[in-house]
Amino acid sequence: MNNLTIPQLNQDTTKDQELVQLAGLEAYLERPQGYTIEIGSSRFEIYHTNYDHPTGLDALTLQNVDTGEFIITYVGTNLDAKYGILDLYTNVKLLNGPTPPQLQAANDYFLQMQAELAKSEHEISYVCGNSLGGALANSVAVKNPEVKSVTINPALVPYEMVVEDAEYPNITNYISQYDILNLSIRAGQLDHRVPASLLLTTPKSLIKDRYYKHSNSTSPTKLPFFSFMDKNVIKTSTL
Repeated sequence: MNNLTIPQLNQDTTKDQELVQLAGLEAYLERPQGYTIEIGSSRFEIYHTNYDHPTGLDALTLQNVDTGEFIITYVGTNLDAKYGILDLYTNVKLLNGPTPPQLQAANDYFLQMQAELAKSEHEISYVCGNSLGGALANSVAVKNPEVKSVTINPALVPYEMVVEDAEYPNITNYISQYDILNLSIRAGQLDHRVPASLLLTTPKSLIKDRYYKHSNSTSPTKLPFFSFMDKNVIKTSTL
C-alpha cells in the first residue's frame, strides 16, 4: 500500500476536497437557489435545484464563483425527502435489477443542465455524490466521459453500465476504510461495479468525528458521517 498524494491543482480548478464536502455534507442541507456555500476560501453558488423528483432523485447545480466551473451534486439516500422511500427501492435495484429510473433521471438532469448552460457557453465540469449519490454521479460519468466524477463511499452501479477491468480516468472514488457499504461490496466481490480508481482513506487521521449543527439549532443536524480529506494521509488501495 503506497502513499498517495492528491495532486496540487491550480487555483482555477475545483479541488477534490471541495467536491467531497459538497457531496457528503452540503447536498443534504436543501439550501435554496442563489445561496452561497463557503468552503475554505472558495465560494459555491447554488444555480439550480432539482428536489422532490418522482423517481426520488434530488440534485443541485452549483457554480464555483472563483473558477466559473459548474458542478452537479447528487444527494444520497434521504428518507426524509418527499420521495425518499424510492431511494431504498433504487438501492435494492442496484444490486441485481435493471437500471433504476432514478439513474436515468440523474443523466436526464445532467443533459438538461448541459443544454441550459451551453446557451451561455458554459458546461458541467464535475459531478459528485455520496453513497447512492455517488452511484448516480458515476453512472452519469460512465455515459459522459467528458465530465469528471468525484464520490465518497459510492454505491455500485448496474452491471450493464460498466465493463469489468475497463478504465474510467474521469472517475475518482474516495472510500472510508470501515465504510459498511463498501466493505459489503468488496465482500460480495462486486467492487468492479464501482468504476475507476478507489482511494482508501485512513480513519483516525482522516475522519474527524463530529456533528454539524445549524446556527439556529442546539441539536445535531441529521447528516451522514463525513470524511475531511488530508492529502498527506490518503493511501491507495488495491481493491
